[in-house]
Formats: sequence, structure tokens, C-alpha cells
Amino acid sequence: MRQGWASAIIVAGLLVRLHGQDAPTRQDIEAVLLKRAGAMQANQTAEILKFFEAYTTSDYSHNGKPRDVLLSELRQYPARTFVIKATYQIEDLTVNGNTAQASVSCREYNPVMEQGITDPYKARSYRETSWTERIVWVKVPQQGWKMKTLDETSALNRDRVVPAPLTDAKPINLKTNSKDDLKYVWIAPGKFVMGCSGDYPDCPGDAKPAHEVTITKGFWLGQTEVTQAAYEKVIGKNPSFFRGRSLPVESTTWQDTQNYCTSAGGRLPTEAEWEYAARAGTTEPRYGDLNKIAWYRGNSALKTHEVGTLQPNPWGLYDMLGNVWEWTADRYDGDYYKSSPGINPLGPLSGNLPRVLRGGSWDNEVAYFGPSYRSKGGPAYRDGVFGFRCVLE
Repeated sequence: MRQGWASAIIVAGLLVRLHGQDAPTRQDIEAVLLKRAGAMQANQTAEILKFFEAYTTSDYSHNGKPRDVLLSELRQYPARTFVIKATYQIEDLTVNGNTAQASVSCREYNPVMEQGITDPYKARSYRETSWTERIVWVKVPQQGWKMKTLDETSALNRDRVVPAPLTDAKPINLKTNSKDDLKYVWIAPGKFVMGCSGDYPDCPGDAKPAHEVTITKGFWLGQTEVTQAAYEKVIGKNPSFFRGRSLPVESTTWQDTQNYCTSAGGRLPTEAEWEYAARAGTTEPRYGDLNKIAWYRGNSALKTHEVGTLQPNPWGLYDMLGNVWEWTADRYDGDYYKSSPGINPLGPLSGNLPRVLRGGSWDNEVAYFGPSYRSKGGPAYRDGVFGFRCVLE
């Protein structure tokens, strides 16, 4: 099982009304949070098994065991494998007229890990996750105090910012593709240094050596990752685990993305085009403060977020880092940079090789986030952290 799913499954729609004329108290908050924690724990096993059954193919295996055997064994001990505990600590509570707010520190963890039990199906999964939520109440006539859900108030957390071009951004040339209703940004041809920047402390070997690359032909690149609304319009279905029309589509295979981009009148970007656009003329390890430009493990609450809600890069592209990994057209070879051409590189042109993924996701730690970081996946593999954006010529 892949990292992070247990903490990512959060019960949505919890809505509590606090009747009467008195403002919410700490006891009211504690009762709500205890109910939420209990609901989360009760739903873990069903949700994890649902995900596993839906997103593993019949030939899936782990440690030599086929899928049907794994499913049978997973069902036998959910209590010690999947049930997580959630605790909350109220930091403050303020009341101002018809509005009340409380800041709550949240902690979710798997008790199995505290007991030191080794579980082959847990792998690295379900470690402790902590964050801070701000809960808001409003006083409704005839109903008293009404609390918004934790999910509804998430826009107040995670260092979200109002989208705005950075001060040194170039003028942005946009067009809308009528086939998928998404906006595309014109990327002019140019040169850049591909691979790790000199001051990138976590530079992996497959991103070396840094080398100059020339992109000789301009292209239109999706301003955002492909949304679920766009994918449904073009393909007619939605493979995503997290659901929302403005969320990035995920759980797509490389072939799925090829089909979509072709149907939308385009193609996947090459790895070089992707990095050129992500860097947007910058040479630093990242083009901004990570908390302001990317959804990652430190601010995502372990789920995807609506596209375009954080700061864009200087060329007006959103979520080039974080939210979901993005498929590119290229085959992956860890030694490719040692001999890659300096003009319009296309990656290895043949071979049964994985495909390159770029950008990091909501489930990754800081070290994965840089425009030069390379990952890979088999063309038929799907995961809740895999998405994409397209190129139009």
C-alpha cells in the first residue's frame, strides 16, 4: 500500500448546529472533535479496502503474493493495520459579535506504529500527521450558532494565498481550448540549464549533470493541471479518488493522459519542455516559497486541492510543483543526462522503460520539490498522486 492514504481519508460533511443564544464553548468544540475522530476511525478499513480493490489490477502482487490473497489477508486484521487515532487540542477560542473562531491542533497517527509492530502491508504508511485547523461559527437567526465543517474552513489554513502574478512575471498570453475549456499559456522558445541547480542540497544523481538545453519551438501549455471537469468533458468518465470538478484529475495512467491530450487537440509535454516551463526563467532550486506555490505533505492535509489556488510561477503557470505528479512524454533513463542532446531532447526513443513524472504531489516531503527532480512510473500504473497537463502546438 502506498504512503498516506489512511490519513487522507477524511469524513466530509460533518455539520453541527449549536442552538441557543450562548456562544460556543470549549466543551462544544471538544464534543464535535471527538465525534469527528470517532467517525474517522470507524471508516478507515472500509475506505482503504475500497481504494485497494478499485485501484489494483487483477495481476497486482506485493512481496510475491497475488492480489486476491492480499485482499483476503487485509480483511482479516484491519484493527491493527488501518485504524488511526485522531486527537485535537484547542489553541484558542474568540467570539466577535455573530462570529466565533477556534484554532485547533490536529494529530492523526496509527497506534500500530507506537507499539513498534512491523506490518508488511503498512510499509512506510500512516505515520503521524499534524496540522492546524481554524473552525468558524456564524450565528444564524432562529437556529443559533452554526459551525462550518473543517473541510469548509480549510481555505483559512495551509498558507493559501490569493492567486496573483509574481512581481517579476512576464506578460501572460493566454488562450482557451474549446475542446476541454481549459486555459493554456504561451511558452516562447528559449534556452535554460536543465538539471540540478548548484545550490540544490538534495540533488539526486539522475538530475546530473546540469546542461544547457535549447527549446527551438514555442508551445501552449496548460495553465493548470487537467481538472476533473475537463477530463469528464473530453473522456466521459472520471478515474479520480478525490472528487471535485476543480480538483486535478488523478489516478490516470500514462496511456490515459495520451488519450486525453490527443482528444483535446494536443500532446503531453516533453520532459525538457516541462522543466523549461516550470523554471520560467529562474535558476533557484524553486521559483518561490514552497508553502505559497505547492501543495505538499506539509500543507495539503493529505489530499488534492483545487487547481490555481496558490501562487503561479513567473510565467503564470499554477501547480507546476505539488498537488499531483505530472506525466511527461519521455521514457525514463537515470543516465540520460550524460548524453542527452542540447536541442529539443525527447528522452530515450525506444525501449520498455518507465515514463517520466515531474513536480511532486500532495503526499511528498520537501526533498521531492524542485523543477529538476525526476520520478518515473510504468505506463500502465495508476495512483492517486498522478495527474498531468497538456501541450497545444
